[in-house]
Amino acid sequence: MSSLRVAFEQFDDSGWTGGVVYMQNLLRALSILDPPDRPFTILARRQGDSAYDAPTDQNIEVPHTTPGLAGRIASRMSKRAGISVQPRPLIAGLLAAANADALFTHKIYPPSIGLPLIGWIPDFQYLHLPDMSDADYVKRCADYHVDLIKQSKVLVVSSNDVLKDLKGFSPAAAAKAHVVSFVAQIPANVYETDPGGICQKYGLPERFFFLPNQFWRHKNHAVVIQALQILARRSVDVTVVCTGSTYDSRNPKFFSSVLTDVAMAGVHNQFRILGMVPRPDVFPLQRQAMAILQPSLFEGWSTSIEEAKSLGKRVVVSDLPVHREQNPVGDFFDPHDAESLANCLERVAKNASPGPDPQLEAKAREEFPKRVRQFAQQFIGVVSEASKA
Repeated sequence: MSSLRVAFEQFDDSGWTGGVVYMQNLLRALSILDPPDRPFTILARRQGDSAYDAPTDQNIEVPHTTPGLAGRIASRMSKRAGISVQPRPLIAGLLAAANADALFTHKIYPPSIGLPLIGWIPDFQYLHLPDMSDADYVKRCADYHVDLIKQSKVLVVSSNDVLKDLKGFSPAAAAKAHVVSFVAQIPANVYETDPGGICQKYGLPERFFFLPNQFWRHKNHAVVIQALQILARRSVDVTVVCTGSTYDSRNPKFFSSVLTDVAMAGVHNQFRILGMVPRPDVFPLQRQAMAILQPSLFEGWSTSIEEAKSLGKRVVVSDLPVHREQNPVGDFFDPHDAESLANCLERVAKNASPGPDPQLEAKAREEFPKRVRQFAQQFIGVVSEASKA
């Protein structure tokens, strides 16, 4: 096993599914490396939390509370950054005892932590879509990125598109940034069953498009509802199945507005909302779908597109630079044009079959090990740089 010892934090924000899945993908990718290349991975998690569904060599527990002066300092830093901060006595000492060489984090730490930080910046959404959050939130995000950049020895971004934004935000910071695009992990047993059984479990039609996005405003469910209304007027029968959290802390009333839009458009039978479903059910839903739908107005590196690539599924996706960079197999549409999406959905619905595409799936399975290994090795290169004196 490699001499490198890298620490991670378990995400404590259950509202951000993408962050949790990212960490699971990363930890699983590292675990498949050959022993000489595989680092020792340490996962810091809060007391009482169950560990990720991903292998690590060691778990350490961080208390839920932050008493005394350290707690007050952490609280002030958290308020300033808009994100949780752990003081040195609660995590730095534990990681030092575990002989960690570096900590991969998206959080802010005081300089006294004494460990090289690998700062992760998923995206700069607030710079592109400032009208989707209040001005105070946008300022907190900018201040947080300034602090994270300052405290981090090296930075990780998920795409060249995010790197471009970083260069505009902080040209000097871009010099210590690395693009490490994650690869979605797929359980080996996902191919052992007929995905059609998922339709009976959830009362779904055999033919549908699958939209696995949280109900956040920028995910752009609105254009899908409008496209379904257009298709209904054309007498084209298309069903979109949605999964994902229905709560957005930045806009708690958003999901209610989606339900209102669905009712007003008269497409409640075509726009099926399942909410949060067990993770093992997501993969048969993806395999059974005619295509994976990703209408988002902004992404740092789309999980749903990566999962489609790993599974060998076609996609119907918004035409964003980062989606082009991900290079999926499928169709692109203007995310601001419901007619454009309706045309894509109609074309795919008329020509595609539900269930797996044998050729695409076989190709994806063949390429998957190489893609995952490359992802893991890229990350190891970042850890090696961060751990150098």
